[in-house]
Amino acid sequence: MRPEGPAAIPHEPRHYARRIWVDSLTLGASNLRVIVDERGLDRVVLGSDYPFDMGADDPVRAVESAELAPAARLLGLPAP
Repeated sequence: MRPEGPAAIPHEPRHYARRIWVDSLTLGASNLRVIVDERGLDRVVLGSDYPFDMGADDPVRAVESAELAPAARLLGLPAP
């Protein structure tokens, strides 16, 4: 580790990662589960890549396919 790295920041990198928001558009449900596990559900927003044609046609269904226990909360829906 280079000495100037720790000297430049007072906290561990994980502390700063909590400031980053990511969207739910991933290459697969397992990727979204990893993101939620590592970053926390409160740091994930719904993503679609609209109006571009390479995103999810149904972003809500894409999130539901990840079978996240609190998926309803992520989508702002009532819990099942």
